Amino acid sequence: MITLANLEVVLRELHYIRDSRKKIFIKEYPAFDCMIKVDFTTKEITYHQGLDVHRKKICKFSEPENFVVLECITSLLDKG
Repeated sequence: MITLANLEVVLRELHYIRDSRKKIFIKEYPAFDCMIKVDFTTKEITYHQGLDVHRKKICKFSEPENFVVLECITSLLDKG
């Protein structure tokens, strides 16, 4: 199960890059002109550009299901 306690480890396994100055992890998808940002300071997941988010509640750290959504979207984008 993905929780806040192990989220950083999961992000590293998914090849997210940590911003050295902040507690932010980013993964870019140039082929799709989009990126995903996970910010531990604001406790938000930001799906940039070509990714439409219809329910903003999936962008918060409030529910463990949101981390599963993040992992699913990441895996789908990785597969192309």
